[in-house]
Amino acid sequence: MILAVDSDATFAGDAKGNWRFECTRCLKPVEESFRTPIEVLVPIADGHMDLTDEVRQSIALNQPMQIRCKPDCKGLCPTCGKNMNDTACGHEGVLEAPPMSLEPKAPPSKPRLSPKRGPKR
Repeated sequence: MILAVDSDATFAGDAKGNWRFECTRCLKPVEESFRTPIEVLVPIADGHMDLTDEVRQSIALNQPMQIRCKPDCKGLCPTCGKNMNDTACGHEGVLEAPPMSLEPKAPPSKPRLSPKRGPKR
């Protein structure tokens, strides 16, 4: 729906299409349909409206934060990298040699200073 308001126009409608992403856990391709509402006030220049930026922003803001191929996706094995949904690699998701520790480190200790001594005689 388009309503003219002075030299501007209000546009209300929907954008729909298909997302093509990768699962955030196992990297398998995922395709889903989407539909997002768009309602904007845009200037009319020479009888034309350019909704490109508004449509692009509405679609980008409605993208899912976490894309999963299925709700219970097991992801990739952190040891060998195999897709744990397809095969059991035997590692049970335990890192054999973790690349970094996720536990917080203790703050560095302050160096101990020896008591101040007077000049040597």
